[in-house]
Amino acid sequence: MAKEVKAKFRKKDGKYVMIGRKLWEMEMNKLFPDDNVEIVGVFRKPTRTRSTLQNGFYWGITIPEVIEGLVDVGYDRYQLSSDVVHDFLVEKFLKFDLPSSEFAGEFISITKRSKELSTVEWMTYQSDIQKWANEFLNVELSVPDEQKRINY
Repeated sequence: MAKEVKAKFRKKDGKYVMIGRKLWEMEMNKLFPDDNVEIVGVFRKPTRTRSTLQNGFYWGITIPEVIEGLVDVGYDRYQLSSDVVHDFLVEKFLKFDLPSSEFAGEFISITKRSKELSTVEWMTYQSDIQKWANEFLNVELSVPDEQKRINY
């Protein structure tokens, strides 16, 4: 049984030291109480992910505005939950083809998870949604720190 457990390290006095080692060991003991464990991992530099404010803006402003745009062009409001629209946007904008290094012309389709996007990738994702909403839904999505004029 494979389980994903992440560990973070920092350099201290020229050596890598695990951050939160005791908590990590407790988690490992819960997952594998009576087993030996083999750790197979990927090492990478950490990237910054979106902030809580960016996440709140996405779920609280962007998603509802996209839902309203979809309703305005004829989609059923009752089928369009925030999670459904998020899954649609992720599938539309974060899917890419990964080519095989062994077989020419062979590939698999991969969809990135939005929570794993770096800040640069997140901004590109948001920009892609804004362009699409403007072009296909005729909706100008709100931008953080920008006031909108409401016409009465």
